[in-house]
Amino acid sequence: MQETKRLIETLKRCLKAAGMSYRNVADALGLSEASIKRIFSEYRFSLTRLEAICALLDMRIADLSQLAQRVDRSVRQLTVEQESALAGDPQLLRYFYRLLNGWQADAIARDEGLSDAQSIRRLAQLDRLKLIDLLPGNAVRLKVGPQVAWLTDGPLWKRYAEAVQQHFLDGGFRVDGANLQFESAEVSYATLDVMNRKLRRLAREFNELVELDIALKPAERTHVGMMLAIRPWQFTGLFETEPKTA
Repeated sequence: MQETKRLIETLKRCLKAAGMSYRNVADALGLSEASIKRIFSEYRFSLTRLEAICALLDMRIADLSQLAQRVDRSVRQLTVEQESALAGDPQLLRYFYRLLNGWQADAIARDEGLSDAQSIRRLAQLDRLKLIDLLPGNAVRLKVGPQVAWLTDGPLWKRYAEAVQQHFLDGGFRVDGANLQFESAEVSYATLDVMNRKLRRLAREFNELVELDIALKPAERTHVGMMLAIRPWQFTGLFETEPKTA
């Protein structure tokens, strides 16, 4: 039952990420919304019905199972020891990052020109750090969620945060798919609280879509960065006194 529950909970997340409600599923399958809600709440699916719902998401049951088994979603943060090891070895950090994004070990090795021995050595390091379980055939089971939050002022933050943020902003936003908006105004603290809640919700939705896209082949995805930020701020340059002229 535990495996069934994990599979159905993953299916629910996939539907949410795709913007599909129980009503949408009910209409597509010719059932009532109440029936769909009951099926999900009782975790009772025939294979035929499960296949039909997966098809709505352009997925196979095998894809859903892979997503469900891939990771323990409860682990979102690394230990200081784990971060220290990654911060001290940029190549290992890059390898781990690509595993988090759904790459298979053999695909990473081919793309980065690594020998079998080099790839296995990295996998063994990550296994010793308890970041992955190294399985037969060099298969990998991640032991952390795909969207890992860096420790505040931790080893990774101290080494890379400033450089990552600056590199992101310096890259420019005049390319397809890029979007930069900046707004500044005087608002109430209530409005500030509302905006913070909206930003947190958008971040959650982004992460849910990321987990859904992990099932795609690397060639069907592209690297993106999303920065969400809001804080009390005033551009003092607007209010500086004009320099006096003689």
